[in-house]
Amino acid sequence: IDGLDYHATAGSLTFTNGVTSQVRLVPVIDNLVTNPARTVSLVLSNANGPLGTQIRQAVATLSILDDDAAPLAGQTDISFNATVDGPVFAVAIHTNLARPDLLGKILIGGDFQTVNGTSRNRLARLNRDGSLDPTWNSSAGADDDILDIEITADNRVLVGGFFTQLNGANHNRIARLTESGVSDPGFNAGTGANSLVNDLAIQADGKILVGGSFTDVGGVSANFLTRLTADGQTDSAFTPGQGPNAQV
Repeated sequence: IDGLDYHATAGSLTFTNGVTSQVRLVPVIDNLVTNPARTVSLVLSNANGPLGTQIRQAVATLSILDDDAAPLAGQTDISFNATVDGPVFAVAIHTNLARPDLLGKILIGGDFQTVNGTSRNRLARLNRDGSLDPTWNSSAGADDDILDIEITADNRVLVGGFFTQLNGANHNRIARLTESGVSDPGFNAGTGANSLVNDLAIQADGKILVGGSFTDVGGVSANFLTRLTADGQTDSAFTPGQGPNAQV
């Protein structure tokens, strides 16, 4: 995967008279993660030269062999190093193979104020090695605990907790951020939840199950459990009756 196993490269190769081979370096990333062998396609194209110039072999395969010893189950991952100054309650990992630039990045939420010595109020995104991802714009963070994080199929970030503000905007205990970390204008839960949100789950159709200690979400009565549409509205098709008799 470009960006995880190697860095894609392109350029020109010049073959003078009598020269039959040239070298183009493809940087391979030593990521300390045990993987099976990886392959990368190498392509030569757009040959320019005197009449009759042609490419005899246009395609080749580069094999990347793993040199990392297989770790023992439960062994500390020495390739990961992160420090926070408070408890972490929620972790979510980007797993979308269609987005290698995000794949393996880690979202954390909790009750901390710094990550790796940098100010991050209860919400941050890390690179695969635990370093802080400075490209994710959530430095304002949350004003109270974040208890759950879920990543949507299109890489948006759904968060729930005890906060009433997120990134400087009013969001009562549930909100969604874009993949870059700013508040998502396509999600509006109205007045939000009137008490903490403990759990979130995203269904295959994009609808969102919400559990917590609330009795009202978006101005609609809901005892500890409700379901929202993908844009944050209460889903009237979800009818759990009186709901659970205690927080979810």
